[in-house]
Amino acid sequence: MKINFFLTAFCLTLLIGCSSDSNELDPTVENNNDDNTEEVIIVVNEDTTEEIVMSPEDIENGNIEEEEEEIPSNNGSGVLSQEEQLQLDFATTSIFDRTSNNPNSNAKKWNSTINLFLSGDFSNSEINFINEFSEELNTISSAIDMNIVPSFEESNVEIYFATTQEYISNRPNFIEGFTPNGSSVGRANTRFRIPSFFITGNKIWVDTSALNFNSVIRHEILHILGLDHTEDPESILFGTPNTDFELTDNDIFTIQTLYNPLIQASFTQNQVTTSVENNREEFFN
Repeated sequence: MKINFFLTAFCLTLLIGCSSDSNELDPTVENNNDDNTEEVIIVVNEDTTEEIVMSPEDIENGNIEEEEEEIPSNNGSGVLSQEEQLQLDFATTSIFDRTSNNPNSNAKKWNSTINLFLSGDFSNSEINFINEFSEELNTISSAIDMNIVPSFEESNVEIYFATTQEYISNRPNFIEGFTPNGSSVGRANTRFRIPSFFITGNKIWVDTSALNFNSVIRHEILHILGLDHTEDPESILFGTPNTDFELTDNDIFTIQTLYNPLIQASFTQNQVTTSVENNREEFFN
């Protein structure tokens, strides 16, 4: 009896000890999920004029979720007129690209100087045209600072001027994953950081044989500013650029809206709309 009692007690002690050890968490072990998995989001439009890519090296903290920022109200809220509402609808279409199969859910913009490097078949005419457009954009919003630089190393955007055949023959991998076809006249490939959604780098191809050549240049540069297609055939942001390369009033309003300091990169459409409504005089004066 005594032997059985001591044996039973001894076995119970062993069982209790094993149970305790197996359920104790080691505080020195960390859950490391740093597997460097690529996250790439691509938006491709039917006319192959624009592509957006988020590269793994641009991802901050591996987290694209952000708390919604509080919308400041500098000039008081007000009900928009019908004309103002139409302008805002036009702007949000371009900022958030509702014409795409994969609409963008966050605003994107530059917060640094845009340095353009020109390559391929271009002349002083293209240099002068881009410089004039840069000045026009800076007049629309002083937040847009765009310059042509003499070397690739100084640039964060390269514009390659070439026909379709020259692109295929000379630089077939200029824009990764894109090969121009008979209907393509231009392409913009845009990189930006998430979750901040500030634009960090780009590539543009412009077909030098395009009949609406100057419109294509403006159209693609507006893409690298963070704007996308609209459904207005008169707009420079229409999917097929028209031969009139002047910006419409709606184009100008869209640029002013996105690059207004009250609109933050990463804003959702609701945040942009609320900011405009809360600061009506700021946006429509």
